Amino acid sequence: MIRPISHVFLMLFMTAAIFFTACKKKEESSAPDMAKPEQEKKEEIYQIEIASSLLIGERTAPVTVINFSDFECPFSKRAFETMERLQKQYQGKLAYVYKHYPLATHREARHAAKASIAAEKQGKFPEMYRKLFENGQSITEENIALWAKEIELDPEQFAKDYADPETDRRLHEDITQGNTFGVRGTPTLFVNGRRLSGANTEQLERLVADELAKGEALKKNGVSDVYTEIIKNGLSRYVPPKRPLPVVPKDIYAVTVPSHSPTKGPTDAPITIILFTDLECPFCARFHADMTELQKEFRDQLRLVFVNLPLKFHNFAVPAAKAALAAGRQEKFWEMHDRLFAEQTAWKKENNFDQYLDGAAQALQLDVQKFKKDMDDPRTMEIIHRDLAFADAIGVRGTPGIFINGRYASGAFPLETFRTTIREELDRARPFMEKGLRGDALYQELIKDGKDAVFINQAAPEDPDKVFAIKLTGQEPSLGKKSAPITIVEFSDLQCPPCAKVSAAVDALREKHKDAIRVIYKQFPLGKQHPYAEPAARLLLAAKTIHGDDTHQLLRARLFATQTEWTTGGSADTFFERYAKELKLDWAKIRTAMTSAAVTESLAEDRAEASKNGVRAVPVLFVNGKKISGPQSTERLKIMIEELLGGKK
Repeated sequence: MIRPISHVFLMLFMTAAIFFTACKKKEESSAPDMAKPEQEKKEEIYQIEIASSLLIGERTAPVTVINFSDFECPFSKRAFETMERLQKQYQGKLAYVYKHYPLATHREARHAAKASIAAEKQGKFPEMYRKLFENGQSITEENIALWAKEIELDPEQFAKDYADPETDRRLHEDITQGNTFGVRGTPTLFVNGRRLSGANTEQLERLVADELAKGEALKKNGVSDVYTEIIKNGLSRYVPPKRPLPVVPKDIYAVTVPSHSPTKGPTDAPITIILFTDLECPFCARFHADMTELQKEFRDQLRLVFVNLPLKFHNFAVPAAKAALAAGRQEKFWEMHDRLFAEQTAWKKENNFDQYLDGAAQALQLDVQKFKKDMDDPRTMEIIHRDLAFADAIGVRGTPGIFINGRYASGAFPLETFRTTIREELDRARPFMEKGLRGDALYQELIKDGKDAVFINQAAPEDPDKVFAIKLTGQEPSLGKKSAPITIVEFSDLQCPPCAKVSAAVDALREKHKDAIRVIYKQFPLGKQHPYAEPAARLLLAAKTIHGDDTHQLLRARLFATQTEWTTGGSADTFFERYAKELKLDWAKIRTAMTSAAVTESLAEDRAEASKNGVRAVPVLFVNGKKISGPQSTERLKIMIEELLGGKK
C-alpha cells in the first residue's frame, strides 16, 4: 500500500559528524566524505512521526524503517538496494517510509527529490524512485523529463507538480524533521526508531532481523500498532554528545603575506593571522564576530591579513569581494568588510545587490562614482584571481581558512579554541621577541620551517579501473565529434613541460584517428610553481570565447611550442599580444575577455572538477573516464587508444 508523502526542505549549515559509507552534508568544508560510523547508544529510540509520509508496505508491520535519503548519493543507492532486497525477503512484515534529504553538495539531488514528489502525485512514486536510484550519476532535468515519459506520466501535470510551491514545502518539512533528529548525511535510517547512519548493509540487516523478532513478539501479545508502541516514549529530538573543545593543530605552514592584501593591526604585532574569506559565507560571518572579540581582548598583539576566497556557489561572493576592494581604494576596506558581514543576512536576500551597494557606499561616505569605477576596474578582479591562485597553491579549499602564525584552522572553531591558540602562539613568539625580532622578521622566523601546502589526507591508491564521471559544462574548448567513441578530457598547465609533451601525443593520436577521438580541454594552472600559467589559461579561454575552438587549438599549440620564450622573457603579456596578432586575432577583445566573469567562472569550474576527481598535479588525462596521471609516451597512449577502438579503427 502506498500513501502520500509529507516532505521537507531546510538547508541548515552546521558542523557535522562524518559518516562511514555516507554522503555528508556540507557547505564550505573541505573534509572528506567518509569516516567511521557515528556510534549510537543502543537503547536510544526516536519518536519520528510517519504522518502522511510515503509508506510502502503495511502500516501495522512489525518493523518500520524510515530512511532519510538523497537520490544522487552513491551510499544512499547502496541502502536502496539493500531495502529492495529486504522488502522482498520480509514481504508483508516491513513498512518502509522514504523521506527526502537532498544535500547541498549534490547539484541534482533537489531536482530528483522534486521529481519523485511530482511522480507520486500521479501514483508513480515507486517507478520514479527506482529510475532515479538506478541512474543516480546521470540525473539532470533533461533526463528526469525522459524518465517521466518512460513511466507514462502526464507531462503537463508532471511539470506543473514539479514547479508547485507545495512540492518545495514538502521538501522543507522532511529536511527540517531530519535536522531535528540529527540527520547530517545520507543515508540515515531509523529502524523502529533506532538510528543508523550510513549504508552499513550488515548492520542494517541485523537491526531489521532483531526488530522483527521484537515486533512479532509484541503482535502476539496483542499490540496492533507495533511502531507506535515502540516509539511512544522515544526521544523527540537528537541531542549530540558533548565533545571536548577542538584544538588547532600545531603543524606550521609557510604561508607568506601577499603584498597586495589589506591588513589591520600593528605591523610589529607578535601574531599574524591570515584569513581566507568569502564575504557571503555564514561561517566566515561567525568567525568575524569572534575575531572582533579577540581584537578587543588581545588589542595590539594581532595583525590581520585578508585574502579573498569567494566560493563559486555563492552568487554575491565575487561582487562583495570587489566592493570591499573598491572601498579600499578610498581607505575604507575594513569599514566595507565589517558592514558586509554585519548585514550579510539582509544583502544575501536582496533582489538588487547593486542597489544595496549604492546605499552602503553612501553610508560610508565614499565617492560613489569612483567606487563603481573601481569595482569594474580589471585590476580589482585581478587581485581576486591572484588570491584564488594563492589559495589553490597552498591547498585551502574552503572558508574560513585561518592561519595563526602559520597554524591552520579550517572552519569556524569555538571562540575559546582561538583564545587558546593565540596564547600558545604568544608563548612561542616570546623568545624571538626577546632577541629583538618584530613584525615580518618575527613572522618569517616562526614559519621558516613550515610546510608548503595543506593537504587534508594522503589519498589512498586509486583503482586503475575506476571510471570517473567528469562533469562538463558544455562550454569547454574541444575538438572532435560528440559522437566519437573515445573522449579524452585533458587537464593541463600551459607552463608545464610534461603537459606540452602529453598534449602533443594526444594531438598526434587525434590526427591519426580523426573522428574516433574527441578531446576536451580543461585548465589546471599550478599557480605558485608556474606564475604565468593562469594568465596563459585566461588567454586561451578568451580566444575560445571570441574566435572558437579551432583558434583555441592553434593558440594552444603556439603556447606549448614557445613555452621557454614566454615563461622566461619578462612580461608574458608582450608575447601573448604578439602571438594573437600573428594569428590575426582581435587582441583588444581578447585582453578584455581575459579578466571577464565568464573566463573566471570557467577556470573555477575546471579547478573544482579537478579537485573533485583527485587531480593534484598535471598532466592528467581521463580516457573514457579512466584516469591517467603524469607524463605518458605516445606509444603507451597509442596502445590504449587502439585497445579501446578495437575494430572501430
